[in-house]
Amino acid sequence: AAALYQVMELKQLGTAIQTQWQDDHYSVLGVSESATLKEVELAFKRATTQFMAKPLDAELRIRRARIARAHEVLSNLDARTVYDRRRRLSRLAGDAVGILCIGALVLGTFLLFLRAARA
Repeated sequence: AAALYQVMELKQLGTAIQTQWQDDHYSVLGVSESATLKEVELAFKRATTQFMAKPLDAELRIRRARIARAHEVLSNLDARTVYDRRRRLSRLAGDAVGILCIGALVLGTFLLFLRAARA
């Protein structure tokens, strides 16, 4: 039971890491990781035109804030470099948590098998 609890905690950690990056700046603007500054600017303008002449409800305000934040980071070379590094590290951490979860499941299954064999 303790091993299963630890596996569940690891899985929740992995989910939290992945959720953090679901709001990926590149996805928000609809550009690739290799997008130029010009492409980022064009995507930002295209994304913000949908908000012109529209009353903004809470959901649209949140979307607009995400677009503005993505543009702010991706249009600044220093901020983009830091963001890209953190993004890569987060993906690696998420992968590592996934590997740990699998390992814990295998170990837990093996321990259960050993207990059953001794009985």
